[in-house]
Amino acid sequence: MRTWWRRSSTKKSLKRLTPLTEIGIQRFIGGLALAFPIVLLLVVSARDLEVPHSLSAYYYTPARPVFVAFLIAIGTLLIIYRGNRTETVLSTICGISVICLALIPTKVCLAPTDCFESTTLFASRWLHYPAATTFFIGAALHSRFLFSRTVNERLSTVFRRLGDFLLLLVALLAVLVVTKWSKGTPFIFYLQALMVWLFALSWILKGFVENPKEFDHNTEERCVV
Repeated sequence: MRTWWRRSSTKKSLKRLTPLTEIGIQRFIGGLALAFPIVLLLVVSARDLEVPHSLSAYYYTPARPVFVAFLIAIGTLLIIYRGNRTETVLSTICGISVICLALIPTKVCLAPTDCFESTTLFASRWLHYPAATTFFIGAALHSRFLFSRTVNERLSTVFRRLGDFLLLLVALLAVLVVTKWSKGTPFIFYLQALMVWLFALSWILKGFVENPKEFDHNTEERCVV
C-alpha cells in the first residue's frame, strides 16, 4: 500500500511539473530568438562595423561567439522540448538544423573583394543552406499546423497567419539568394531577422497563453497524438 501511494503521488507531481517545464522551455526559446538579432547588431555596432548582409555573415565578425552560443542554446532547447509526438519530432529536426547552422558556416563575402570561408572541415554552403531552409520551414509548420491547435480561435488564427507569413518570407529569401538581387546590402539580414522574430513570437505566444489546466485536461491526448 505504501509503495502504491508513493507511485501515485509521484505520477501526479510529474503531471503538475511537466506542463510548467514545457511552458518555460517555450518562453526561453522565444526569448532567446527574439534577442538573437538584436544582440548581434549591438556587438557589431560597438565595434563600429557595417551591418553584415546576412545572419550567417556574423560568423566572420567579432560577434562569432555570440552567434554560435545563441544558435546552440536555441537548438538544444528545441531538441529538449517535448510536446506531442509530431511536435517533438519537428522541434528536434529544427534543433539539429539550428546547431548545424552554428557549427557549419558557409562562404561569406562582406564586401565584393572581402570574402571569407571557414578553414574547418565542415564548412560548406551545401550543408549550411539546407539546414537554414529546414529550420525556417519547420518553424513555419510548427506555428501553422501545430501551435494553431488551441481552443482559442483568435489565437489559432494568429498562429496560422504567422506560419503563412513565415513561409512567404522563406520563398522570398530563396528568390533573393538565387537572383543575388540584394547583393552588397544588409537587406537579407533584416529579412532573416524578421523571420527569426516571427519564430520567436510564435513560441512566446505559445508559452505565455498556455494554460496548465489545459495540459492536465489533455495530457493523455497529447501523449498519444
